[in-house]
Amino acid sequence: MFKSATWLLSAAYLLVIAVFILIVRDPSHNLHPAEAYKDNVILAAVGVATALFVVAIFLERSLAVMNALLFGDELRDAHLARVDSASADAETKATADARVAAAMSKKERMRLLVGFIAGLLISAGGIRTLGGLVAAPNPTDWLFEPMDVLLTAGLLAGGSNGLAYLIQVFSDRLADRAPSEQSQVNALVVTT
Repeated sequence: MFKSATWLLSAAYLLVIAVFILIVRDPSHNLHPAEAYKDNVILAAVGVATALFVVAIFLERSLAVMNALLFGDELRDAHLARVDSASADAETKATADARVAAAMSKKERMRLLVGFIAGLLISAGGIRTLGGLVAAPNPTDWLFEPMDVLLTAGLLAGGSNGLAYLIQVFSDRLADRAPSEQSQVNALVVTT
């Protein structure tokens, strides 16, 4: 499924992170998650996910334009070849289908790669996920900010559908709570 280069790159990435943690880690630092989160973490999560949803929609639109510029002709030609092969033999149909699949695969890989890189830049610029969920990040926690940037980049690269799902899950969780909290969520979603 994955090429050997992908596996090697992933293993090297994990090895670098492990070495970095072992060399730089401050053993005296202990973050207690129960004390770190905001009082109403679900309400904060809805706000963070809604803000990321808006950014992801903008990012998706720009990536769609880029993909159309880079792969539009190739994909259109592949679809035309598929239509032309409708009355052909099975081998020609299979070749045309494989051509469409290859073009779609390239387009998706580009969207994920450029989306992740753009997500890294957006997150490095200040839009974050974990920072909106904790009461006060510990400035001595050297791992918090890089992990927040990576998490946010991954969420943005994943697109707005996944974020919309998260917003729905959090909203459903809040529906069981007090009406005042639900009205706060509705106001937060409308204003964000």
